[in-house]
Amino acid sequence: MNEQENINLVKQSYEWCRSEAAETMADTGLRVIALAYRRWDVLPSVMTHEAVETNLELVALIGIADPLRSESHNAVQLCKTAGIVPVMVTGDHPLTARMIANQVGIMDSAEDTLVNTSQLDEITDEALQRKSETY
Repeated sequence: MNEQENINLVKQSYEWCRSEAAETMADTGLRVIALAYRRWDVLPSVMTHEAVETNLELVALIGIADPLRSESHNAVQLCKTAGIVPVMVTGDHPLTARMIANQVGIMDSAEDTLVNTSQLDEITDEALQRKSETY
């Protein structure tokens, strides 16, 4: 293996570890925050997302616990008892969302559905209506 192949292997290993760490934190219900930086010799004339949020160097991943309110589980159970089907809409990572939904009793089984933003963007209004009627 030459030097460039070694460098590529190290980079791939680093990327896998970083991804695995974020997934592990999200899977335990933590909200994952990434800290990164970028240096410029000259600042861009216009600060757009495209200009600022590229070529960043990851410094750290931080998992933040955001405890549920003590009344959350009871509120979900009261809704279910009243015939109301609770639905959770969140911007959290899908693994974090699943953990929280499990903790409060919104998702009770493996058959319960989690829809991520990509899927939600692609589904038609009619299909979403049909899907919601199955609950």
